[in-house]
Order: sequence, then structure tokens, then C-alpha cells
Amino acid sequence: MKLIEKPIKVVESDSFDSVSFGIKQSGLPYIFNILRNQLYSNKPLAVLREIACNAQDANIEAGSKRPIEVKLPSKLDPTLTIRDFGNGLSPDDIKNLYCYYGESTKRESNSAIGYYGIGKFAPFSYGDNFVLISYHNGKKTTYNASIDETKIGNIVKLKEEKSSEPTGVVVSVPIREEDTETFLKTAVSLFKYFKNKPKITGARKEDVAPIYDRKPVFEGSCWRYYGQRDRSYYHSDNSVAIMGVGYDIDGDDVSFKDDTLQSLCHQGFEVDFTLGELDITASRESLEYTDKTKKAIRAKFKKVKEEIAESISNQFKTCDNVFDAKALYHQVFGTYGSLGYVIRDSLNNKVTWNGKVINDQIIPLGDKVRN
Repeated sequence: MKLIEKPIKVVESDSFDSVSFGIKQSGLPYIFNILRNQLYSNKPLAVLREIACNAQDANIEAGSKRPIEVKLPSKLDPTLTIRDFGNGLSPDDIKNLYCYYGESTKRESNSAIGYYGIGKFAPFSYGDNFVLISYHNGKKTTYNASIDETKIGNIVKLKEEKSSEPTGVVVSVPIREEDTETFLKTAVSLFKYFKNKPKITGARKEDVAPIYDRKPVFEGSCWRYYGQRDRSYYHSDNSVAIMGVGYDIDGDDVSFKDDTLQSLCHQGFEVDFTLGELDITASRESLEYTDKTKKAIRAKFKKVKEEIAESISNQFKTCDNVFDAKALYHQVFGTYGSLGYVIRDSLNNKVTWNGKVINDQIIPLGDKVRN
């Protein structure tokens, strides 16, 4: 994913010596420990998100239409496994790219979610080892990545054999038995926002149903509203920015100039953004509220406000009679703090049924209930 970086111009005096910053070998264990253990506040989420996003990126790069495959850990088999169907990794890719923090091939493309080159090591935030299998060029190569006594870590090739399996990469992470339920709930919260849903095994169909069985109450060109009963495990009443994955939007940090837009942001919308349109933190756990991010969010919610008004108005056209229209008005606008209540002033005199303005739920005695 491309991130916009401002150019820095530094003027130096010839009369001073300059020394570039760097990291000595003796300091690497401490730096790597920070990247592994202090970068992510939610480690199960980090493991799932980073591996799955890398898998999605690999599929996109290879043009694969096949969904990534996720096997969730269970008490009988406490291993998380995620497989992509990309091009796989050659031995040179492992040595020159995969093994290095900060190395990424995704910085010149906005079709890829990744950018920083540190997410591949997210499993180390949870445990001390994971297994990587690469299907590449007709071979299956198995590697073990671990944190050794140096506290820096390494990756060891365990086995290489011929294979007719589709190309791609498999990452397997051992999970503690007591954390299997946490990984299930976290997977549901994460993957429900994925545009290309993964194929999930290792869990009951009803447990992962919220990922697939979702129908919005209202939707527009770049947003969806599922109602208050579909609030996310992690996102409460806040809206969510969908940019590869879902990011909680804190309306108070956006600096809305319109109170209605501020209120809409707290109604639980899911709003689509293109990759790179918003800035995110290095951990990729949350948005970074730069001027660029705030401006983009304000613009999207202005569009949401315009389109939700039209969407709600169109619903009234399907009513069979004035009684149904008044009942719908009460359902949409009658509850204090609800979506309709928030925007009803924006819809003043715009909601009509059969040419009649509907602006309350009261049916005068002189009105005909039926057509």
C-alpha cells in the first residue's frame, strides 16, 4: 500500500561532521523485542490480521481468484493455519526478503494492504515459533521460524520435496488451548469486514455465520448500515472504515464541523475507503488521525448523509397505505438516538407517501387508512 511521505530538505553546514544513525548488532535483540512484544496491544488479532492480509496480498499479486483458507485452532487441534494461493516464496525470497524487518515489495502498489514489512513477524508477538511452507516452482519447502538464544531469531529449512500442489504459502502458528475461543471470536470480528471472504474450517458453521450471513438495512455507493443489533465485538457503536480490514473510527478525533455528521459517525456505519486513502499506525491496529485522514472521513460521511436520506425516502414508496407509512415513520424516526432520529431534520418534508408528506406517526381522524 502506498503511503504519502512528505519530502524532507535538510541544509547542513560544511563545518560539522555528520554521522548516520544505525543499530549495532548488540542492540538488535532489544529492538526486535520491541517490534515483537510491544507493537501490538491485541496479539491474537495481530496474528490473524497480519498473516491473513499477507495472504490476501499474495493472492492479488498472483491474480488468484481462489479464496485464502483459514483453519482456526480448536482444543483438539490448537493450530492456526492460513494458506494463500499466490506465487509462493523461493529460497532467495526467504533469504533476501522474508528474513528482514522492514523489507516489503508492496510500497508501490495500492492493490496491496501491507506496507511496513513487519507484519510477517506478528506470530512472534504471540509465541516463539511458527512454521512456514512454501509451494513454489514444483517444490514444497518447509521452514521453521523461531526465537533462539540470541533473542533475534532465525528461520531454518527443514525439508524440501517435489509437489504438485498449487503454488502459495502456508503459515501455521501453535495456539495455547485456552486461547482457542478468543481466536474464534477475533476471527469473526476481523473477517466479517473482508471483501473477499476466506474459506474457514476448524469451527462450527453457526459460529462463523456472522462473517457470511449479513444483510444491510440500508446501503449506498460506499457504505452499509446493518442496524444496532449487528454491533461488532470490538467496535461498539462506532462506525468502521473498511480499508482492506476494518478500522474503528473515533468520531471525536475526526473534528466534524457538522453535528449531524458527528452523530452519524456514532451509528455503526461501515464505510469503504481505497487502500492508502487513510493513514494508519505502524501496528495497523488503528487509524492515524492526520489532516488527510480526517478530511477523507468527513467527505465520506457527507456522502453517507446525502445517500441515507434518499435511501430512507425510497423505503416509504413501498408502503401499501398511509397506516404502513406512519408505522414505518415511527420505526425509523421514533427512537431517541436512533439513526432516523439523528437525521430526521435533514429529511424535513422530504419523506412522502402517495404525494403526502409524512413527518410524524399520527394518523388524523379524517385520513383514510387504506388507498
